[in-house]
Amino acid sequence: MSIRRILATIGLAAALSLSQPAMSLTIKIATVAPKDSPWYEMLLDITNAWEQASGGAIETRIYAGGIAGDEFDLVRKMRVGQIDVAMLSIGSLPDIAWQLNALHMPLMIENYDELDHVMAGVGPTFEALLQEQGFRVLSWGDMGWVYFFTTSPVVTPEDLRPLRLFQWSANSPYADAWKDAGFHPVPVPAPEIHTALTTGMVNAITVPPIAALSFQWFGIANHMTDMPWAPMVGAIVIRERSWRKIPKELRARFLEISATVSARAREKTRAVEAQAIEAMKAYGLTVHEVPPEVRDEWQAVAEKGFTKLIGKDVPADLLARIQELVAEYRSGASAQ
Repeated sequence: MSIRRILATIGLAAALSLSQPAMSLTIKIATVAPKDSPWYEMLLDITNAWEQASGGAIETRIYAGGIAGDEFDLVRKMRVGQIDVAMLSIGSLPDIAWQLNALHMPLMIENYDELDHVMAGVGPTFEALLQEQGFRVLSWGDMGWVYFFTTSPVVTPEDLRPLRLFQWSANSPYADAWKDAGFHPVPVPAPEIHTALTTGMVNAITVPPIAALSFQWFGIANHMTDMPWAPMVGAIVIRERSWRKIPKELRARFLEISATVSARAREKTRAVEAQAIEAMKAYGLTVHEVPPEVRDEWQAVAEKGFTKLIGKDVPADLLARIQELVAEYRSGASAQ
């Protein structure tokens, strides 16, 4: 073979190597959110941007609507490598790092401004705790505020006591807290909530309005207690081993994409929460106001049941830090 032909062959091989992705990696992503929900749209925007940023070297597959199981199933599947990424809520994140239970104490944070201040203060701590367990946070978000949706009117704690209340897991410390406060929690996988409501297995759920609308749960649980119980914080999480498979030069860009898209989706979610409630009201949802003196009754219920978790299932130091941040924000807001 002539020198010229050898050089031409080398040049062709080099050109082909530059035109083809150096690697091929498929990232499997799962969520319980349905395809027509804003959370699925957020994941789709993120994964499309990831694929584009990788120049085709990385492909993504999204398993939505709970087809891969509930959030606890997703955590388990991530641990064994069947799933790479999952969108998880505060209901299941403590299954990875139990300390995150501190963020889900009821009637502690009252609005989004307080929540943003809290997350700015403790978000890095949460991320470090999750990373210690082999999971990396790609972005934080929230799914709205949790309210009671019930099959009969609930205004006072006594109204809720006879009802069977949905719980994420039988092993959740919150189930014990509800029992200690005199209520009847029933563990149900999130993808089975609609069936549980239909059969009467549960007749009360604590979910954000957008979720009640997206999953059509409000069609059965058509009463809403107008009292934000707790923020439904969530995160997109990738297992560390999957993260390390992503080329180093892409990781910073992937984090940037995740944070940017999630922030945009978070603002959208917050903006449409009230619209979701109005839409459900147009289709038969009844919203029940809670007078201030009755809210005090709920606060007493929360203190009776949930304070027993402190020190055992909820880290006292982290909870104290969150309460400190809330007080800090309120003090600053009142001074303005």
